[in-house]
Amino acid sequence: MSRKYKGIINDISNPVDSTNRFINLALNTVGDNSQGRQFLLESKQGIRKTAALLKKLNDYSLKIEKEIVEMSKTDE
Repeated sequence: MSRKYKGIINDISNPVDSTNRFINLALNTVGDNSQGRQFLLESKQGIRKTAALLKKLNDYSLKIEKEIVEMSKTDE
């Protein structure tokens, strides 16, 4: 079960990471006080929140997987 969710988490994490990298590149090309820069910085905050959520989901997935393994050992 957990491996399936880890695959989904990874499938989402990869484009989130790519988006973060693209935003960083774009920030290097816009003016310091431009409206575009402000938009990119706000987008970067959203990407950080998404990445943090994905990390929590991954941690939870690992916890559940560990609990399932422990439960299966006690059933033997």
